[in-house]
Amino acid sequence: NRVWEHTLGTIHTHFINYKVDLDVGGVKNSLVAHDMAFEMARAPWSPELQIERPRLTKKVLDTEDQAAFRHQSKMPRYIYFAADSKNKWGHQRGYRIQIISFAGEHMPETSSMEKAISWARYKLAVTRRKEEEPTSTSIYNQNDPWMPTVAFADFINNETITNEVSRGLQC
Repeated sequence: NRVWEHTLGTIHTHFINYKVDLDVGGVKNSLVAHDMAFEMARAPWSPELQIERPRLTKKVLDTEDQAAFRHQSKMPRYIYFAADSKNKWGHQRGYRIQIISFAGEHMPETSSMEKAISWARYKLAVTRRKEEEPTSTSIYNQNDPWMPTVAFADFINNETITNEVSRGLQC
């Protein structure tokens, strides 16, 4: 690790997080996941054969625990914030959240310092907005990571987010 006399070059990673207050056509929004599932069906051209037919599934993620996607966990193909209103074509209004890449593991959760950057456990976490949780981290966490002033992991406590979620997106 020594670069030169009295100089060290340590390996380190830069992580960035965003806490977004997102409202889609009002504040009563929900988090919706669309994914693919396969079902067995008879082949129309040959009824004695079976095929695996894909179909789109829809699930409203009701709680913070359901909406917290850790690294290495599978995410739905499509995930979006949906308003309780429709657009002019009769479709539910919403914004898709697309996660393209992420840094990967940040630090072992068993580390006594990990709680200071616990927001980095997640590719995406959606929480209910609260005035007492205005930020997902603090600049002061770097001064004492063993006793952080803000610990994002504590925000995820299985509260209901349906018709609430418009106000707490953590990427």
